[in-house]
Formats: sequence, C-alpha cells, structure tokens
Amino acid sequence: MSPSRERLSWGKAAAIAAGLTAVHAALGLISLGMLMVWVPSFAALFQDMGATLPIATQLVLSASYGLQSHWFLWLPPLAMGLLLDFASLTFLARRKGWLPSLLLGLLEGAVLLALPLLIGISLYLPIFAMSAAIQ
Repeated sequence: MSPSRERLSWGKAAAIAAGLTAVHAALGLISLGMLMVWVPSFAALFQDMGATLPIATQLVLSASYGLQSHWFLWLPPLAMGLLLDFASLTFLARRKGWLPSLLLGLLEGAVLLALPLLIGISLYLPIFAMSAAIQ
C-alpha cells in the first residue's frame, strides 16, 4: 500500500483535519471581516457618488448589510460548517489516506481564498467604471 493511501489513526487523521479546518476558519474570518468592516466604508463612498452600481457590488453590499443587522443568525451555520469540514476531512483521511484529504482541503481553501478576492473586485468595479467615464 502506498504511503498516501495508508490508513491513518484517528489522532493523525484528526490532526490533519484540524490544521486544514483552522486554515479554512481563518480564510472565512477574513471574508467576514471584509463584509463587516471594509464594505461599509465603501458603501458611504458609493452613496456620495450617486452612480448605478454593478450587480456584483449590489450583492456584496446586501450581504454586508444582512450580516451586520443579523450577525447572530450566521453563528450556527458557521459553526456547523466548521464542524462538518472537520468531520469530513477526518473521515476522508482515516478511510482513504492523507492525500485525498489534503486535496479536498486545498480545494476548499481555494474557494475560501476566492471569496475575499471577489469581494474586493466587486467593490472596485464602480470606481473603475467611473474613471473610464471621466476619461
């Protein structure tokens, strides 16, 4: 049996899953921080501009307002998501070996890394559109 397919003990599988889940939690906190702190500062700027905002920017602003006004409703789904992430990665590492668990964790991490990038891009779209209109 290859080293990447060997069955891991529960302790080793849980250690792999805990590390990946911690990275996922950090990336999720970056996105939440952007929605709670950074996006509202742009909202004030957009209100002063009075221009029509792109759909992506409107979605990000709506998500920010929803998160700020009902933040307590997001806690149970976030906790459940982290728990399921940990459980699925542990199970996969235990049953299939560390390599499939690592690949799944990296895929999930890539998706979570894309969220802050998409939030940032959506906030700069109106600024780019206005600069193009000025020139």
